[in-house]
Amino acid sequence: MKHHHACVRVQNSKDNTRTIATVSVYHKYNHDRERQTWKGFLKPGSSTEPTLEVSYETGFGGTSKDWWYVTWQYQGQGGIAL
Repeated sequence: MKHHHACVRVQNSKDNTRTIATVSVYHKYNHDRERQTWKGFLKPGSSTEPTLEVSYETGFGGTSKDWWYVTWQYQGQGGIAL
């Protein structure tokens, strides 16, 4: 298994009228899951600054698929969007 790092930037579309309050970026490989969370307000058209540094593993011996997903929560919203 090899450990990697990447920089991720999440942007709230300028066409969106809602402000995002929290963003989480997940990476899953085999049974390991990494998460990086950014808390702040992303108004429409803005992006996470600084970028999120995420870590992840890949390599020989893995028995599962490699996948990413992002969740976010709008300001004033109780649930989480996928």
